[in-house]
Amino acid sequence: MGYMRAWTLHGLPEMVDKLGGNSRALLQQFQISPRQLENEDATLPSATFIKLLEACADELGVPDFGLRLGYEIGPGTLGPVALIAKHCENGQEAVSAIIKYLHVFLPAIKLGIQPLNNNADSLIYELQETRAGRSRQFLEWGIGVGARHLQILTGSQSRPHSIHFSHSPLLPINHYRRFFGCPVYFGQEFNSLDMRLDDLRKKLAMNDPKTKEVLADYIEQMTPRGDSTLEEQVRASIRSLLPTGSCKLKIIADKYAVSLRTMQRKLEEEEIKFNDLLDDVRKELFIIYLEENHMQLSQIAALLGYKEQSSLSHACRRWFGKSPSSLFAEIRQNPNIWKDQ
Repeated sequence: MGYMRAWTLHGLPEMVDKLGGNSRALLQQFQISPRQLENEDATLPSATFIKLLEACADELGVPDFGLRLGYEIGPGTLGPVALIAKHCENGQEAVSAIIKYLHVFLPAIKLGIQPLNNNADSLIYELQETRAGRSRQFLEWGIGVGARHLQILTGSQSRPHSIHFSHSPLLPINHYRRFFGCPVYFGQEFNSLDMRLDDLRKKLAMNDPKTKEVLADYIEQMTPRGDSTLEEQVRASIRSLLPTGSCKLKIIADKYAVSLRTMQRKLEEEEIKFNDLLDDVRKELFIIYLEENHMQLSQIAALLGYKEQSSLSHACRRWFGKSPSSLFAEIRQNPNIWKDQ
């Protein structure tokens, strides 16, 4: 299980209280003390933060809680990573620095960059914590942090080119479009903050190579607490590979630059069976996707790497002793039936 710095929750208690909630009670529910949030060295499991955001949204009745929190706090939640980005030459270098160093403090998200079109690049958000259940609030929080940080770095008039979410909208789509000031798409194969190249090329006012170098040395000397175990790394790889239809141990071994036999031996040493992990991740994701009312069973089957929808139906009966249609009906009657899973 990955761990993150407790100060990443900066601003959460204040927002909960402002919206009429009881932040102390919510934090106690997840065994988090207010003093822990003030300790720079304190950590908490990434899954706890993800579940906490979902609980805040549910108990407050505020579907966009994560988005509001991320945008309001912005780079304040990134600590030294935000500082090093601020001292880069331009937006492109700042984004590269964030991609390089964010994992030290927030291992639950892996960032990557790829061209979207001739006018924009996509900052891809890949969830690394696979056992926290629903993660919609967390992903919207992350996109909110990124959008606000982009605006602060490149100018108050900057707006994203577009936004992509893999989940269904928690509020009417027009709410998101007004919030971000750009097109927002849901039910996509990935989560991304799409940035205009003109904004990324802007020179940053606080560009300071020496300060940037000092901050980079500081971050690189920090040893991340709770480094991902082999099982967590393989789980994350499975999650990213499933939609491709080619989730094989050989591909994961290649990713970590080891032979298939070496990867098999490492798993055997920890008494881990790849097929068991594959099945477990599929089951976890199936529960999440099942809650997305816009998704057809054929779409879910494809996202889980099944070539045939019937394979998913067989797996569903094995996992739950019920057909997918029966589970769909249960979800419609009680949308929160699995919120704690």
